[in-house]
Amino acid sequence: MLAKLERDVYTLLQQVVKYSQMLSPEVSSSDSTSQAKQQALLPDTVLLYAPPPPVDSKPKGVADYMIKAGGVAGSKIATWQRMGSVYGNPGARKKTVQDPYQMARDLLAGRRRQELFSFAAAQILELGLPERLALLECRDTSARLQFVAAAVQPYLADLLARVSVKQAMVK
Repeated sequence: MLAKLERDVYTLLQQVVKYSQMLSPEVSSSDSTSQAKQQALLPDTVLLYAPPPPVDSKPKGVADYMIKAGGVAGSKIATWQRMGSVYGNPGARKKTVQDPYQMARDLLAGRRRQELFSFAAAQILELGLPERLALLECRDTSARLQFVAAAVQPYLADLLARVSVKQAMVK
């Protein structure tokens, strides 16, 4: 749930940047570096601790692309890959010895990154001293992210209204 909330907050922040860019007069929509300019408007700390993109459960191979394209060969290749060949199953390679502490390291690093992202996203908000102190004292990362999402949504709605008015006046 925390990962989904984190991605939602990051998406909201990206939308704010996109609509702010649409309102600024010096930015053209046909600019090829619009993604780089979008990223420049977000603070470096938000970009540094941004949530990673969602990972697919299995990597896509040639068979997956051929199945998606609607070819018969894709399903035959997938069947062959599942069953293996006369030379054995190529997917059954020797397993490397895992570090017993690697899972704990990954879990702790992920939690720390989420916590740092919640603080970085909260620093974008224009808050008074009591609100900033309350956010600093809050130990719940999801509560901080929910607060940021709730604070960004009205501003995003205002930006969206301004963009639609600007687009209506241009046409």
